[in-house]
Amino acid sequence: ATWGLDKWESMLGISKNNNDIQTRRENIKAKMRSRRTTSIKVIKNICEAYSNGIVEIIVNYSDYSFVIDFVGNIGVPKAFAELDKTIEEIKPCHLAHSYKFNYNTHADLSKFTHEQLANYTHDEIRNSSELRGGK
Repeated sequence: ATWGLDKWESMLGISKNNNDIQTRRENIKAKMRSRRTTSIKVIKNICEAYSNGIVEIIVNYSDYSFVIDFVGNIGVPKAFAELDKTIEEIKPCHLAHSYKFNYNTHADLSKFTHEQLANYTHDEIRNSSELRGGK
């Protein structure tokens, strides 16, 4: 839906911005998911709303931190700045957090010739799931 985004943003207290429709939808889903007590499950759900992929949360109890690992996607989610802002708002303030992203490696790309890779930009080579595992 696009016609109801303004209404949802107003109801949830999301400030007006110039984000694209997909980012606005992700902000709404994340805000709705963050209305509960913050837990690992809530953080995971919010991250998955922004990335449209599987996310794992790795908790480091000894140093009061957690790592958000985007295992289901390659590269950085499109609306990463919005995701980071949301995580910063909902996480307990005494916990530090970091992110782990996946990219195509030399092992993934070594199955292709230079001529085949010439059809892609550098960004596509790093982030394309088409190149993962020699498909």
